[in-house]
Amino acid sequence: MSVDWSARKAFVVESDDWGVCAWCPDLGAFDAVGDLEATREYWERLSGWVAGSLETPADMERLFAFLESYRGRDGRPASFVPCYGVANPDYDAIRENGMTQYCDIFLDHGVPTGWERGDLPAKAKEGMRRGVWLPEFHTRLHHAQPHKWLASVREGSPHARAIFAYNMFQCQERRPEYEGMTPEQQAEWIVPAIRRMETLFNRVPKCGVNSDASIETEKVWRGQGLCARMCRNNVQNAATGSPAAEQLMGFHQAESDMIYLSRNCFLEPLGSGDLNHPSGAVAAYEAVLNDWRRGVPAVCSSHRKNYVSFIEQETQNGYEQAARLYDRLTSEHPDLYFLTSWEVAQMYRGDASIELFGDHAVVRNWSDGEATVSEQLPQGVTPGAEHVLTEGKLAGIEFEDGRLSVTAAPGDYLIELSGWS
Repeated sequence: MSVDWSARKAFVVESDDWGVCAWCPDLGAFDAVGDLEATREYWERLSGWVAGSLETPADMERLFAFLESYRGRDGRPASFVPCYGVANPDYDAIRENGMTQYCDIFLDHGVPTGWERGDLPAKAKEGMRRGVWLPEFHTRLHHAQPHKWLASVREGSPHARAIFAYNMFQCQERRPEYEGMTPEQQAEWIVPAIRRMETLFNRVPKCGVNSDASIETEKVWRGQGLCARMCRNNVQNAATGSPAAEQLMGFHQAESDMIYLSRNCFLEPLGSGDLNHPSGAVAAYEAVLNDWRRGVPAVCSSHRKNYVSFIEQETQNGYEQAARLYDRLTSEHPDLYFLTSWEVAQMYRGDASIELFGDHAVVRNWSDGEATVSEQLPQGVTPGAEHVLTEGKLAGIEFEDGRLSVTAAPGDYLIELSGWS
């Protein structure tokens, strides 16, 4: 059996760029850089993005509270899959070495000077416990090849040097993150970043998204425990027919042993208050309905920029667009499920899933009969009480050498976990 996605109305939101220190560290830099001759055209061309910045715990709380105000058929809150950049340039160290060597700072050690926001990893783990936040891997340096970016700064690119002075790296000389790297060099670059995800969130990432990735990149990801690639179609919402890359949904890439998930819905108004924007709430809703009619889960792209901006009106517009979409989804389709990317990927592999939300696990069996799923728990974490969310019965729970195995009849379940921090 394969899951009947037209009957199981699944909605996933993948949100890129959390933890990434781009575009500007503060409002002063935002205003100053926009007035520079070297950057003015770039600022105008990317006007929908440049007012975005690194999130604060308050920004995250605002989003958590919004998500908690919506519930799916199983009583679970709406959730985001935030895709994290886990490191940013260490501008102070780069200046100290005369711009000869790239240095970065991982989020668990802080952020570049001027970007301080508070304890973001702690807030993220709070969101996991609340069931609204499930971090996955995005990047180590957001859409920039570290050594080639530094060379452009060192060798006098007017644009790169201008923004480097403000501790910024996002520049118009965009180079794919892994450009020119051998498979061995990719592994040397990527592996520490993926492993740092576990340090940051006490969870091994299962999915990755990066439009700069190749098959060789996927092989590195797979070797570190990632099992699914979130694919960015970068097309507009489709109310009818099949999006251009829809054939990727659920596809198993044998060479890298990865499941592909393609984004087929876009809530990306980027500050626009126009509900009829091509990537606004109205079009996104129609895209979700089209996905369900075609028998696929709705996987929605909605970047951090829609919820974090120096311009409060842009942020307010983002929430109004999201509220319009979620209001219609939950009122007109009370049978919908809010899922994560990893839950969907597991369903494509075997019709059942287990997802860890910090202090609890959610188990789903959407097959026709009994199924068993398992997951390695973080060190010191043990299973506790169990709860039925919709229907069904748990046939058995085993826990050995830190691995949790759950056998269940068709249904949805929650298992409490103790010892997670």
